[in-house]
Amino acid sequence: TNKKGEHMGYELKELGGNLFTNQGKQKETQPDFTGNVKVNGVVYNIAGWKNTSKNTGNEYTSLKLEPKEDDTPF
Repeated sequence: TNKKGEHMGYELKELGGNLFTNQGKQKETQPDFTGNVKVNGVVYNIAGWKNTSKNTGNEYTSLKLEPKEDDTPF
């Protein structure tokens, strides 16, 4: 995916994105999911980590977004 969100002939739609299982995860600190989203014409890298709440035991995914600088994912 490039800075415009183009991936294999597909361009991200505004306020849309994709999230994939991180097949290359080697350490616990690396995200479980990675992908891209497009907001206000800017493409962002998105990463997600699976977690469990210590208070409720509910599972959730925490997210991190940062502007896409180049073709390198998180």
